[in-house]
Amino acid sequence: MDRFHFYALGGALGGLLVLTIFIVYDRQQKRDPHYRRKLRLKREYERKLSEIDRLPVSPLDIVESRKEEDVIILHELQIGEALMVRGNIEEATQHFANAISVCSNPEKFLRTLKSCLDPSVYNMLLNTLVKGNLNHAYPSKMYLNENTQHYSLLRCEKSY
Repeated sequence: MDRFHFYALGGALGGLLVLTIFIVYDRQQKRDPHYRRKLRLKREYERKLSEIDRLPVSPLDIVESRKEEDVIILHELQIGEALMVRGNIEEATQHFANAISVCSNPEKFLRTLKSCLDPSVYNMLLNTLVKGNLNHAYPSKMYLNENTQHYSLLRCEKSY
């Protein structure tokens, strides 16, 4: 038996082993009593994510009421969360920044986000706000100025 036959036999056995593992895993997965429910929930979640991606963001010149503001903020937060689940952190921070720009009380909203977000994501959000890389679909109610308290807050300067 020469070397070629030995490698061919080894490759065939390895491929057969991988195929067997896949078949056993598939059978175990389908025997799970909650498999169909989990699959249905997963597909429904993915469908909702794709619907969120297809929603148009209409630019508004003036947010007229508190209700409209809440709807816009919630919409931006949902898109940001969906993007974070997918692993697209940069775009997620962009949507969080859009939500902050619409918010009537951005300082309180930032404190809430700080408690909810991972510190690295929160720092990326602050950098986005400081740089002013906002998607200006909504009017900004947050004015960053070096002389204001907001700017020192956004640069993550901690006072001890």
